[in-house]
Amino acid sequence: MKITCPKCAKSYSEKDESGGNIAFCPDCGAELILPIPNPTNLLSWAKQVEWEMLQQFVNKSGAKGHDIPIIDQLDEIYCA
Repeated sequence: MKITCPKCAKSYSEKDESGGNIAFCPDCGAELILPIPNPTNLLSWAKQVEWEMLQQFVNKSGAKGHDIPIIDQLDEIYCA
């Protein structure tokens, strides 16, 4: 997957399997949570991850690019 740092706008690639993990921008060192591109993996991850990590993921738009039904399902998990 292609990642763009929200702080310095540097683009780089990460493995899809890394989604949901914390990463650091190789240029500026900014911390970010890698997005989870696969909808099934996203929802499974959201159901089992600790609340603080889920909250950080949602606040940093980790689900960006997913369809509205997936976002709605993530919202149900987040608000439960």
